[in-house]
Amino acid sequence: MEGQTRGIMVKKRNIIYKVDLHDVLYISKNLRLSCIITISGEQHTFYAKFEEIQPFLNESFLQCHKSYIVNLDRVIALQAAWFWLENGENLPISQKRRKKSREYYQNYLRGNL
Repeated sequence: MEGQTRGIMVKKRNIIYKVDLHDVLYISKNLRLSCIITISGEQHTFYAKFEEIQPFLNESFLQCHKSYIVNLDRVIALQAAWFWLENGENLPISQKRRKKSREYYQNYLRGNL
């Protein structure tokens, strides 16, 4: 995508750094505290709403729950209400987002996005 950023900008105190999108497994949030979990197991915790993070993401990212955004490049299976990740973790899919998440994931795998 032209003009698409390739990383998530993280602001923490007086430091600004970038987390490469390819390294992200998922992003979780609890109130305004967001946490990026990477494939190497690093956790980058900072204050931001999902609405502030989403402009940095591409089509491989899907909000599957009010508290989770998953990187579909790192998903190995979708089973009922769970995304299974390549590191062995699983993320819940909320009932409200289940149908849309299933359809989006299938279209993503087909290359229809």
